Amino acid sequence: MRNRIKHFLLFICFLCHFIASSQQDNIVKDYYKEDFTVRAFGYSKLHYFARLSYNNQTIYTTNILHPHKSIIIVSSKNNGVKTLDFSNDENFLITGTNTGNIEIWDLNKRILFKKISIHEKAINKVKTISGESSFISAGNDGSIFLVDFQESEKFKILGKHQGIVRDFDVSNDNNFLVSIGSDKKLMLWDLKENKKTKFIDNVYENLSSVKFASQNNNILLGNTDGMLFWLDSELNLIKKTKVHDNIITSICRVSENTFVTGSFDGSIKKINLLDFTAKELYSGKSYIINMVIKNNKLTFSKQNGELMSIKLNHK
Repeated sequence: MRNRIKHFLLFICFLCHFIASSQQDNIVKDYYKEDFTVRAFGYSKLHYFARLSYNNQTIYTTNILHPHKSIIIVSSKNNGVKTLDFSNDENFLITGTNTGNIEIWDLNKRILFKKISIHEKAINKVKTISGESSFISAGNDGSIFLVDFQESEKFKILGKHQGIVRDFDVSNDNNFLVSIGSDKKLMLWDLKENKKTKFIDNVYENLSSVKFASQNNNILLGNTDGMLFWLDSELNLIKKTKVHDNIITSICRVSENTFVTGSFDGSIKKINLLDFTAKELYSGKSYIINMVIKNNKLTFSKQNGELMSIKLNHK
């Protein structure tokens, strides 16, 4: 009897070990660990990966095709970088800081190319418009700006939230921008006409993240309660579901019908839009802060300072 119990316990231990090992098989081990939360990181179109290091004072830009050949180091002059993105030609890196400054870095010369002061408060997000020489910036002052790389003095203000701009995204065709703010408004902007086209007020409370979901400009929304909303291009609700137990911090596109969501509950879920189901890809004890996808690899940051990656598949 004792031998049977012993063998049963050994089997349970083996099974638990096997399950845990299987869950970790897709973890890419070359991740970074900092002594602060890494909020800003991202990939360029082909060559570079940029991340914060040394307490928000330094940005490491690594050539991902030849990592042993090139690491570019630039300083943010202690302004505290919150967000970054690359220009389409990969010659420049745009950073947004806690002081409201936009800094454009020349990656070839490794120097500050231009400094722009248009925001009155911290910048929450900068995003390059695909195929164009311009980018969007938005921040705690509620303003959303369209800025040209070369002629930054000719920036345009697209619009304004009455409060913090929490997140925004640009459609695949570059025609529209969707934004969410602490004023509980969801706004859709026409980038070609430079005007607001539609908005929803006080319908989906406590929105925290937003992403264009398809070629038809459908929209995915996450909120602070872990709810995920799927809207059509007219901002009508298609479906909604409870995905997480805490704030949905970011939404990333994997394919036309597949997305991933990260949350303060420490998990990452894969969302299938065909049946609106969720499958857990990763679970940990530390908050998921931000996520990006490049070459079938999801890179994400955690509140404990870890910057990790997991491999994705389309199944």
